[in-house]
Amino acid sequence: MSKIVREIRHLTKSINNQNKLIRQCFVKMSENQKTRDLRIILKILFADPPPVIEQDNINRLTDKSVLQKLESRYDVFINKNQEALCLHELIEDVLDIRDCILLRLGRVSRLEKKCVDSL
Repeated sequence: MSKIVREIRHLTKSINNQNKLIRQCFVKMSENQKTRDLRIILKILFADPPPVIEQDNINRLTDKSVLQKLESRYDVFINKNQEALCLHELIEDVLDIRDCILLRLGRVSRLEKKCVDSL
């Protein structure tokens, strides 16, 4: 009987691991699709939307001036189109991108300061 219990536990663990991998793949695919959809919708609805950048790509940026320009562009866009973004339920997605840019900008600034302080 203990052999059967061990076998069931092993199978359950294996199934849980497979489900975890499937969820991770699904989340990654849906993030990419969400970014593509947001890019298309913003281009259709607004004359000059900011570039829609995936979070992984934002986290690779190291140029502080580029990040500042992106953040400024998102702020202007959000302030100008806040009501329309809320109406079309896009405000959260746009704010997520802007917040990611702000976080990256803060990290880059801290890294620069750390490098200057170490010299």
